[in-house]
Amino acid sequence: MKILLDYDLPADFRFCLSPHDADAADWVGLRMRSDEQLIRAAEDRGYDVLLLVDDGMPSGSFLPGRQLVVVTIPKAKARLSLLIPMKEAILNKAELAAAGETVAID
Repeated sequence: MKILLDYDLPADFRFCLSPHDADAADWVGLRMRSDEQLIRAAEDRGYDVLLLVDDGMPSGSFLPGRQLVVVTIPKAKARLSLLIPMKEAILNKAELAAAGETVAID
């Protein structure tokens, strides 16, 4: 999977997602003003999954016409020390989700 991390996630978390190809939004020039802009840009660049810090996007919602899976992570858990133990749950949800689906990590 090709994974993009939202700019609100620690960039170093991308190293924990091996063997997947993971990038941080800031590192690839995708610091966007809105989630929708970031979703569009990530998909345009061929990412399969976007890890997004967002407390408001409902799990199970669909993004019509999108091929990207969005995994939302609560802002309170967007620290490296909290993300590392959740790595397997994040990857499992991403792998099981359908294209255009939004899934949440609790």
